[in-house]
Amino acid sequence: MLPARLEHPAVVLVLLAAAQAVNAAPLSINDCVELAMSNNPTVMAQEEALIATETGITASRSSLFPRVSAASGYTRSGNGQTTDSYSSSLSLSQTLFEGGSNLASVRAARAQAEIARQNLNLSINQIVESVRQAFYSVLQKEDRLAVTENILKRRKEDLVLISLKYRAGIESDVAVSEAEANLAGAEYDEMTAREGLRLAKVGLNFLMGRSKEEPLDILREEKLPDFPSRGEAVLVGLTDRPELSREKSRLELEEAYLSQSRSEFFPGVSLSASLGRRGDEFFQGDDTWSAGVNLSLPIFEGFRRTASYSQSKASQRQQALQYTQTRQTVEEDIERAHSDWLLANKRMEVAEKSLSAATRMYALTRLQYQQGTVAYFVFQQREASLTRAENERVNALFGLYTAAASLERALGRPSTAASKGER
Repeated sequence: MLPARLEHPAVVLVLLAAAQAVNAAPLSINDCVELAMSNNPTVMAQEEALIATETGITASRSSLFPRVSAASGYTRSGNGQTTDSYSSSLSLSQTLFEGGSNLASVRAARAQAEIARQNLNLSINQIVESVRQAFYSVLQKEDRLAVTENILKRRKEDLVLISLKYRAGIESDVAVSEAEANLAGAEYDEMTAREGLRLAKVGLNFLMGRSKEEPLDILREEKLPDFPSRGEAVLVGLTDRPELSREKSRLELEEAYLSQSRSEFFPGVSLSASLGRRGDEFFQGDDTWSAGVNLSLPIFEGFRRTASYSQSKASQRQQALQYTQTRQTVEEDIERAHSDWLLANKRMEVAEKSLSAATRMYALTRLQYQQGTVAYFVFQQREASLTRAENERVNALFGLYTAAASLERALGRPSTAASKGER
């Protein structure tokens, strides 16, 4: 409920306009990533899984500490005469050696937590790359629309020029017909670009968890991130890629399981002690105590231990091979992404130079056509070349953006927004 002084219709309209202005504020790429991450069910589920596995580390450490328990009891019995009996005791037990099984349990719990953490990081990186690609797609469609609008305006002006020359008897009707067809094509391209921009914004809105009709205005960020050299990029990616870290943790988990299987061939040694009191009155009676060291060694269990160890050994070898294969795949992915980035930069450089040359050549040829020193065919070819150069520049810029996003993902870099909360 608004205060009375704010319920005036004019004031309400001003407040609504202000709210819409805030909601329609341009979004940076990090803003889009934050919105996409805020309510993503996959990320939320993996965050809970990470919390659960980190709790498991604490549980696994419990076997390293002594166990202390207290007990108290009361018994009433009778056989012609009623007798009360009280008892209380305090006991302690400590495992001294289990063939390394308890330490292996802690290692396994830590590896499981790291696997959960890398699963979360992998999902974050995938979401970030998807948002980046969608963000850059909107930029591309905006550029495409601007280019098609410029082409449409240019072809309208060219049609006027060609029509005037035709009326003056110095141009053919075929040229007018072709100019009209080119104008119709430009109108179609402009409509296609406008619809493409609408769909690109719908896709980005959906990724951010917003309704498809919600207005979307994005900030153009011309500065792309800096990237290291090829060799340095490979070293960074091999260190930071979640997939490789996850496979390494899986290998550590299998090695921990192998240690647990091996521990069953060793004796178990434990220490125990107890203190008790029993009598016909509570806390009164005879004291009893005991202390000792226990050793146990299973001799034969039907080959279960041997089979379990063989299975663990096979799983460990299989995971070692999987880690090697993943490392090779990651390294190849980084090499390819870095090459694509270099080529995209070169393509952008060529596109800029081609557009500059085509723009100047078209302006010169148009002037010459107006003066009657070049034929319509040459003029039309220059306009078509300019159109191709304008479209190629848009494609090259989009290729540069997407190559940057792919290389970011290949290096395992989280976005600024994704890393704010140290997820």
